[in-house]
Amino acid sequence: MKKDKLETWFDNNREEFEDKSPSKNLWRNIQFKMGWNNRNNSELSNFMWKAAAILFFGISCYLYGAHQYEPISQSQKEEFKNVEAYYLNEIKNKTNLIIKLSGTEALPNPATDLDLRRMDAMYQVLKDEYQQNPSQKIREAMMLNLLIRTDILNDEIIQVENPTTQSM
Repeated sequence: MKKDKLETWFDNNREEFEDKSPSKNLWRNIQFKMGWNNRNNSELSNFMWKAAAILFFGISCYLYGAHQYEPISQSQKEEFKNVEAYYLNEIKNKTNLIIKLSGTEALPNPATDLDLRRMDAMYQVLKDEYQQNPSQKIREAMMLNLLIRTDILNDEIIQVENPTTQSM
């Protein structure tokens, strides 16, 4: 098969193209136009929401079925307040960092924002239960909620800092 002039020229000058790569904005625009970001983030969002809902349901069923609550000492309550304040501050700082890095007034990914709002609503339910019936199990569920929200924000920071990286 005979090569045309363009193909021959490209083969002869291939080294000049090997060290160059398109800008991040170009890749972001290509991904946006192809709908890759929306589809992958939506799938991830759906998975995270389902996992959080299952976790919340399981914890709620366990707490509903548990008739005896383990007593918590005042020092444990104070320690938990400090840990809770730390993680809530981390969540606030990470959210502000994402907003600053993305140059927007809110979280750039609406699915992530919705997931975080849902997780916060679950946290409020757990917090109300903890105030009425303090127990180690409820504290653990609250801590898990805070850790999941922190993890979601960490993934979002990675996405904002490097938009070509796709989270799994």
